[in-house]
Amino acid sequence: MRLLTVLVLIAGLLMSTPRAARAQSWEDTRTFPLPDEDTPLWLDLEVDVAAVTVTGVEDIDAIEVALAVEGWSEDEIDFVTDYAEGRLIVQVKVIAEERNAFGGGRSIALAVRVPAALELSASVNVGEVTVTGITVVNSLDIRTDVAAIAVQAALGEGDHTLESNVGAVRFEGSLATGALVMLASVGDVAFTGAIGPDGYLDVGAEVGAVTLVVEPGSAFRLDAQASLGQIAGDLPLRDRIEENGLLDQMVQGVYGDVDQPQATVRIHADVGDITLEEATAGR
Repeated sequence: MRLLTVLVLIAGLLMSTPRAARAQSWEDTRTFPLPDEDTPLWLDLEVDVAAVTVTGVEDIDAIEVALAVEGWSEDEIDFVTDYAEGRLIVQVKVIAEERNAFGGGRSIALAVRVPAALELSASVNVGEVTVTGITVVNSLDIRTDVAAIAVQAALGEGDHTLESNVGAVRFEGSLATGALVMLASVGDVAFTGAIGPDGYLDVGAEVGAVTLVVEPGSAFRLDAQASLGQIAGDLPLRDRIEENGLLDQMVQGVYGDVDQPQATVRIHADVGDITLEEATAGR
């Protein structure tokens, strides 16, 4: 009788175990037709927690959105997609009562394969965002709370933003025209690529190192300021002005050929060092 009582109690505990404790794995892949040839895709991502990847693919046949989940059941995740008139909205939300049950083998991965030319907006609370192989027609806007951002892209005219509260922000590619703002409250920030004469670049960190590596052929007027840190690097500048304080440093100058139009580049770090480099074949 005592053994039967114990077994009944154990069974009751198992049945009352929260759903979040019973790890599950599942995947959901959805495809959508390409927009009209003259209409670039607009991709809008709203994500609670996930490792997000967006990959631009030339000559792709269809848009593909794939969600892979470990540790939550399907009724614990809201996975919503809405597609109309060339705009695809993707939402991945953890239901409120399970929101604090992260870790312990839990993970969410969202992978999106899209045409190379598009507009992209993404908001991610926790995780990471990786974007590769895209040409942004007009607008790129990625903002995260606790998540690193890494983007490889060619940017067209328009306003572009990469901003993280906690996490590194990295961009590799080209800024031919338009404006790109890259900011991190806590985290390193790095731009690597070409800057066109009609571009505007603002790269900064409140706490973190800031790195600028520019391709030869770029042309811009530079204003770099480290409030509590040093500025170093081999970037050749004309009309160089340098001021060194006890804890702060400022460098201004012009990069590129004399006769080229000049973009504006602003580099700033509140607490952290700044590195200014010219790209070489081995870098």
